[in-house]
Amino acid sequence: MRKIISFLYTLLIFSCVFDAEKSDFITIEAHSNDCKISIDGIYSEVSDIKTIISDRLKELDSTEKSKFYAKLKFSEETTMGRVNDIKLELQKASILNLRYYTIEAKKCDSLE
Repeated sequence: MRKIISFLYTLLIFSCVFDAEKSDFITIEAHSNDCKISIDGIYSEVSDIKTIISDRLKELDSTEKSKFYAKLKFSEETTMGRVNDIKLELQKASILNLRYYTIEAKKCDSLE
């Protein structure tokens, strides 16, 4: 009986570790209008959002896709025009669940 409980406990721990590797969100950061945006830590153009998200969604099953959302992190130097451009690309990728955060602005030189 003790071996069975130990085995089940081990399975539970491993399943939690593997589930933690999959994330049901993507993070997009914009520090200013002059800088490239950061998509999960990779610097890209706004036009790359749809491609990156479609590649990411291919890895997920249908229940994970339904929970998928975007974390949008903007500095106070980012204009609403830039925010709207990013939101439009997310709409094209069918990502409508958005969460907004503020971040400190950084110089473009220190980002790329």
